[in-house]
Amino acid sequence: MAQITLPIGGANYVVGCQDGEEEHLKHLAQEVERRLAKVRENLSPAGEGHALFLTTLVLADEIYDLEHGKMSKEAEKVLKRAEATLDENKRYHTRLAQAADIAEHLAQRVEKHSETLEVDQADTPAHSG
Repeated sequence: MAQITLPIGGANYVVGCQDGEEEHLKHLAQEVERRLAKVRENLSPAGEGHALFLTTLVLADEIYDLEHGKMSKEAEKVLKRAEATLDENKRYHTRLAQAADIAEHLAQRVEKHSETLEVDQADTPAHSG
């Protein structure tokens, strides 16, 4: 079992973890630090303990929303863009299918005319000079 020291909110915390999980825990601690900085910037907490408490509430709120199927505004925007892209792709697919049908129909007409020309040429006597 490994141990790692994680700096959060100006303090260092020693945490035990499975071997190989150290980098993951470092990333989690960095995310907590990022959120903590955002709380300090936006909510003006009264001290470090209050800032950590508010950060915990923000994270708990996000977990609650995720568990109950709620999406963040950013995730909703991404989903709407993805749905719009999917709709656009469906329209392109329909247009391409229509273009392919037209091309196939034209190819059949060209082939039919070419056969007609071959028959007409075979029926016409050759001129000798």
